[in-house]
Amino acid sequence: MTLKDTFQEVASSKPLFLTIYTTVIVGIVVSSFYVFSAVYSAEDSSPNSTTWVSSPPSLS
Repeated sequence: MTLKDTFQEVASSKPLFLTIYTTVIVGIVVSSFYVFSAVYSAEDSSPNSTTWVSSPPSLS
């Protein structure tokens, strides 16, 4: 099944399903932009913010 067949199948289905598919795809795109921007902004602001993950806890 090609991408064109998938679009034709979705377009010929009920409008409710088309709305649901569109909402899910837009949600995935928006959330991925949010996650990538959060990761890159944390990386730029403080590069040592994740050093506690790699260092063992102090026992003193």
